[in-house]
Amino acid sequence: MTTDGDLGQYFDDHTFEIMIGSSGGKVAGSRVFRERKASEFGRILVNVDTGLGGLEAMKKIYLSIFLVLGVLVLSLPAFATDPVFTMRNPQAGQVLRGGSHITVTWDLTIDKSVLENPWAELELYLVDDHGLSLRATPQLNIRARSFDWVVPTINTRSARFILQFGIEGAGELSQLSQTGTFTIGTKAGPGIGIELPTQPVSAGSDLDIRWTSNLDTSYVYDVMISYDRGGHFFKAGTTTDTRYAFPVDEDFAGTITVRIVARGVDGSRVTSLLTPNAMIHTTDRD
Repeated sequence: MTTDGDLGQYFDDHTFEIMIGSSGGKVAGSRVFRERKASEFGRILVNVDTGLGGLEAMKKIYLSIFLVLGVLVLSLPAFATDPVFTMRNPQAGQVLRGGSHITVTWDLTIDKSVLENPWAELELYLVDDHGLSLRATPQLNIRARSFDWVVPTINTRSARFILQFGIEGAGELSQLSQTGTFTIGTKAGPGIGIELPTQPVSAGSDLDIRWTSNLDTSYVYDVMISYDRGGHFFKAGTTTDTRYAFPVDEDFAGTITVRIVARGVDGSRVTSLLTPNAMIHTTDRD
């Protein structure tokens, strides 16, 4: 049986619905094709509309196809609108001061099917050319176009935003990059330099956090930990030493970001800079 038709929508990790239609052998339309290995699919439901002449005007045939091997070529609907991401503030070439407050604004043009989906979301990440990757926003509604942001205390001349968007719980998220880069400068005060291990730390083990400091002995140090690339920090502990053993959750997999906040008896605070040296990856427990 030869039919022409369109792939409907993706339902979950293993189930697709393919709407295949023909009318008098005429092709209803064409779509861009994408290859997928059959092992990526479980059961596929196919709905075929066929013209059967005098027997009946229309008959629906439901087929259950179970794939085991080989490569399946599916006809996927292309987005009617290609996504376009434009950063309005900060713009390329702009210079920001670490610790300052700004309103980040952007424009995003995306397909109507995504824009009107109640489960669609977006978030922004700050990256640079030297391995920096910080989460700048929490999960936002897909229609959000601004966010109040505290510029991180870093020094970089190649900062840019990555916008990540998609349907929560449905497939991979798409990423769009800001065109051009901007600068973040942080005035160097009394130094706190973080020294993390050069190799990934195993989940369920202790992360040996060390730092150098030229502050006097009246300061105490809060060890701040982030599991979402600097999006949110929690205080793991406080010490007067320049070393801290942090127990990594045995179920955690990802990147740990460390920040040290020194507090003086006079109320002064000194915070370590967020650099690639303040981040470490975890590995599965042996």
